[in-house]
Amino acid sequence: MQEHISNSRIAKLINVFAEAKRSMTSKELAAYMGVSSHTIRNDMKEVEALLRRHGAAIEGKPRVGYALQILNEAAWHKFYQQLMLEQKNSLHEPCGKIVPTGRKDRIDYIISNLLALALRKEQLSQWDLADKLYISLSTLKSYWKDIQQVLSSIGITLIADRGNKIRLEGNENQIRRCIAEKFFSQDNLLDLSNSNFYQEVFSQEEIQRVKDIVLKAILSHDIVLSDMAFRGIVLHILIVLKRFGNAATIEYSAEELKFLRTTESYGVVREIVEEIHKEMSFNIEAEEYYLTEHFLSSQRFLRDEKLSDRDESANELVWYILGEIKSEYHIDLSHDRELIAGLQIHLNAAIHRLRFNIGIRNDILQVIKKSFPLAFELAVLAARIIETQENLKTNENEIGFLAMHFGVALDRKAHKKKNCILVCGAGAATAMLMKEILLRRFGGYLDIVRICPLYELRQTDLDDVDLIFSTVMITSFQSKKIVYVSPVLTEDEITRLEGRIVCNKLKADVEAYQDFFHENLFFKEITLDTKEEILCFLSEQMLAQGYIDERTQASIFAREKMASTEIGGLIAMPHAIENTSSVPAVAVAILQKSIRWAYENVQLVFMISIPQNKCKLWEDIFKRIYQYLVRDRGIHELIAKQDYHILLARLFHVNIERESHRME
Repeated sequence: MQEHISNSRIAKLINVFAEAKRSMTSKELAAYMGVSSHTIRNDMKEVEALLRRHGAAIEGKPRVGYALQILNEAAWHKFYQQLMLEQKNSLHEPCGKIVPTGRKDRIDYIISNLLALALRKEQLSQWDLADKLYISLSTLKSYWKDIQQVLSSIGITLIADRGNKIRLEGNENQIRRCIAEKFFSQDNLLDLSNSNFYQEVFSQEEIQRVKDIVLKAILSHDIVLSDMAFRGIVLHILIVLKRFGNAATIEYSAEELKFLRTTESYGVVREIVEEIHKEMSFNIEAEEYYLTEHFLSSQRFLRDEKLSDRDESANELVWYILGEIKSEYHIDLSHDRELIAGLQIHLNAAIHRLRFNIGIRNDILQVIKKSFPLAFELAVLAARIIETQENLKTNENEIGFLAMHFGVALDRKAHKKKNCILVCGAGAATAMLMKEILLRRFGGYLDIVRICPLYELRQTDLDDVDLIFSTVMITSFQSKKIVYVSPVLTEDEITRLEGRIVCNKLKADVEAYQDFFHENLFFKEITLDTKEEILCFLSEQMLAQGYIDERTQASIFAREKMASTEIGGLIAMPHAIENTSSVPAVAVAILQKSIRWAYENVQLVFMISIPQNKCKLWEDIFKRIYQYLVRDRGIHELIAKQDYHILLARLFHVNIERESHRME
């Protein structure tokens, strides 16, 4: 690609068209981008000119909108792949080619540059920084107040000297932490040298020597770290080496020092520090405790050996968490040994991270929220227990990693094979044929524990199995577990059986889901300006109409503090941690204009109230909303039309006229 896109809004618009695969009006685009329709129309001229040079075009039609046309597939694919790569690099590198245009993005960009300077122990003039952003010095200075506010909240100060040079000063631990979080994502940690930014700061020789020293130390102690943990340790050593010579060091309390000295990690770190002194001529002995806390907090692979005595507190915490999940969500995970062992290992490291305020980056947090919504709620509950029991403050990144453990466990639980009995009135050959057909089609879902004639079947057998397939009528007792089939299963029967065998959760009637939505809880053209105002408005409406109680209302606000409920695509889905109401209900608010939620803009809010004992319904409701509004980009249709019946029709694939009649 011969040219680079310097305007981040133009790059984002191209992404929207590439993913939408349909026409979009300037009003829809303006709502999504958070700018005016006039700005969108001006931007479209630049987008059109750019795409024409790279195998594509934008077709605009009155009252229909804009749509992407691919004129040259190869040229477009090459251009778009390069654009995606540059956008990814710009997220983590101050040298990224896409220069931000929005206020928040510019503030992030400026802070990234300041942290890069801090890592190199350099300063930059305000004029040079303004030039990098293509803005005036006065515009740059208008951001100082917001930047100071962000930095001061983490113990860092922005300093401008008489020569207009700018730099960061303050808490050394926070400066290092911010550097690590800002520039080192999970992807680029896999290869520290595969980046222009890292190549500018670290030499290939430095990276390799530190890697070799760390690898030698952990192998000698038979410690197995994950790839991410290994490269994280290497990263923090490199940061220490680059910041070497700073007067500031990390200070610890006497109690913390005593604890760190008693850990196995301290001995490993001492060996690493000695080798660095010997091989690289850097004496970083003063950083032993800093590196020990990071080593102690690293993610390790699960080993076969038993947990040590020091891990017993994590063991007790895991069982407490599983007990609360069973009590509040009616989900029993206490027999999942893999989950229990994984949580014990994870919590050991996580509690150390939280205790020493060590950040951990979670680049797939939004993916986890969207892919494992129920698991994320279990993780929020677990995080609340950790905060209470350990007197620590958790964060969204840690909650996301916990959710991964629960997501896999729920998937294992959902795919647990169903035990079944075959009752066959014909001979053994027919019974074996029936067994083979069932196992060939549903072997991953069924365990056939017994084949018997009708006279051997007892009602007590119902307690031991999930299903009974019978070719003959059973008159001695009745049960929903009994499924009648032909001696030789037909394709129609097999299709019918899929609903009973493959279904991994309680089959929910579409009508029942529709009953969660109420037209008196559908609010259009709402003119509120903050997340808090919207939460108050919707929860008060639900409270006044008897859909939730005050305890559930308070829990909605508590849940939002634990982790933001926005899911991207202009949508937020607030809900309670503890839901003490008895009736499922969903309130919907369409805002007149989008507002900043926590990280992104939001214009459509679903406040979801599902009683704790019906928590399994949460996942299906979430996925229906996400499928229509985000994947199918129905958000633009709903914002434009603001029609309650259209929402239900799209969510549940029913005819609009039939739904309107039902609601009359």
